[in-house]
Amino acid sequence: MATPQTAPPINNVFLKDMKPGQRGITSEVIVIKKEAEPVVTREGDTIYKYVIADKTGSMSSIIWHIFGKYVRIGDILRVQDW
Repeated sequence: MATPQTAPPINNVFLKDMKPGQRGITSEVIVIKKEAEPVVTREGDTIYKYVIADKTGSMSSIIWHIFGKYVRIGDILRVQDW
């Protein structure tokens, strides 16, 4: 009988514990504010800017390309491999 496969454990990092340049982390956050209208770069990429938060703090975040188009205030996001 085969054993069921389980997902690897998620190493959730709170916003207060994040360090500049840190990579390979996962965080669950809520979108609390849209900061500005989207900006289109010279290369044609669209950048969306939001304020995200968890129970320890909040921060600005940018979301590139079409993904940002679908983000709404109140959405819960799991950001993996930041």
